[in-house]
Amino acid sequence: MRQRKQTPSMPDRLRPGQTMTARPITVQGGRDKWTTGTEETLKLPSKAFVIGTWNVRILYACGKTQELTHELKRYSWDVFELSEVRWTGFGETKLVDGHKIWFSGEKTTHQYGVAFLVRKEIANCIISATPISSRLISIRLAAKPHSITAIQVYAPTSDHEDDKVEKFYEELDNSIAKVPKKDILIVQGDWNAKVGPDAFLQWAGTARRFGHGTTNERGLRLLEFAKSHSLTLANTLHPHKRSRTITWHAPNGEVHNQIDYILVPQRYKSSINKAMTRTYPGADISSDHGLVLATFKLKLNSKRKAKSPRLHFDLEKLKDPNISETFRAQIGGKFAALTLIDHDVDTMANSLKEVLVSTAEEVLGRKSRTIQPAQIGGKFAALTLIDHDVDTMANSLKEILVSTAEEVLGRKSRTIQPWVTNISAGPL
Repeated sequence: MRQRKQTPSMPDRLRPGQTMTARPITVQGGRDKWTTGTEETLKLPSKAFVIGTWNVRILYACGKTQELTHELKRYSWDVFELSEVRWTGFGETKLVDGHKIWFSGEKTTHQYGVAFLVRKEIANCIISATPISSRLISIRLAAKPHSITAIQVYAPTSDHEDDKVEKFYEELDNSIAKVPKKDILIVQGDWNAKVGPDAFLQWAGTARRFGHGTTNERGLRLLEFAKSHSLTLANTLHPHKRSRTITWHAPNGEVHNQIDYILVPQRYKSSINKAMTRTYPGADISSDHGLVLATFKLKLNSKRKAKSPRLHFDLEKLKDPNISETFRAQIGGKFAALTLIDHDVDTMANSLKEVLVSTAEEVLGRKSRTIQPAQIGGKFAALTLIDHDVDTMANSLKEILVSTAEEVLGRKSRTIQPWVTNISAGPL
C-alpha cells in the first residue's frame, strides 16, 4: 500500500523578513498550503509593514519602557500601539535607542492611557499624531498606495456601564469622520469584546470563523462598528492554534479570551499576510495580554524635508569702494550689538547668520540669474569657423543652449526648457 506523504506545516517561528526554502503557496480547497522543496526561495516582502497592538498594563514604572523595547527586539515591527500605558497628559518622547513614542493619557491620574511606539528607521514617515483622549490616539503615516491612518483604542471593560461604552464608540466614530477618505484606516487595540466563530454566518465579511470563544454583547457592538466602516477583524481571517488566537489570560489561569483585535479595510484584506497576523504568546512584559501583530504588503514613504532656497547675492557690487565700506560698517555695528548680550553658542551662531543675510540683502541685493548674450556668443562664433552639415550644426546649437542654461540657471531649474524653446524659435 502506497504511503501518503505528509505535508509540512508552516514554520513555527517564521517572522516577517525571514526566508525558507519552499515552492510557491498554492490554494487547495480554499486553504493556503505550504510545501517544502529546493526549487526556489520564498521570502516575505522586504517592504512589508508590520503593525502590532499590546496591552502592557503599565508603562510608567521605572525601567518598564526599556523592558518593552528589549522584548520587541525579538520581533520584526514598524509601529506598535500600546494600551494601558498609564502616562499622564499627552506628548512625544524619544527613547534612548532612538524609537519614538506618542502618548495620550489622563491629566493627573495614572489611569488608562494609549500610545504609539514608532521604530526609529521610519520616524520620518510620520505625518501627524493626534491625541484624542486617554482611550484613543491616532497617527498618520506616508505610504503607498495611500497614506495610513492608525487609531489605537482601549475600550471600557465589562465593569463600565453601557453609556460609557456608547460614548467611547461615538468618540471613535467622530475621529474616523476626520480621516481623509483615501487613507488606509487601521483601528486596533484592547476592545474588551469577544467575537467567536458563531458570528461568522451573520457577520460574513466583517469577521471569519477563526475567532475564539462565544460572541458576547460587547462583541456584537464591535461588529456593528466594524461593519459601519467596512472594516474586518484581521486576526479572525486565518486558522491558528489556540495559543496564537487567545489574547488575554485571567489571573487564575482558568479563563482565556480573545479581546484584542486589529481592524483593517475589507478592500485591503488581500494585502494582509494572514498567516503572520496572530498572537505571539512568547512575548512577555508581565502583562495578562498577549502581543498581536499584523503584516501588510505596503510601502512606507519617508517624509521629505523642504530644502531652503539658496540665496545668491550680487557680490560684484563689493568691488565698488563705497558699497564695500557701507557693507563693512553695517556688519560691524550689528556684530558689536550682539556681543553685549549673553547668548549660548547656538543662539549666537543663528544671530550672526541672520545679520549677514539681512545686511547682504539690504546692501547688495540678490543676483539676477539671467543668461547674458556674451555667455553664448563666443560658443556660437566658434561654430561658424567649422564646416558642418545642417543636422550637425542644429545639434551643436542645442547642446550649447542647454549646457549654458544649466551652468547659469542650474540643472534642475524649470526655466531651462522655456528659455531653450524661445531662443531656438528666434533668429540665430
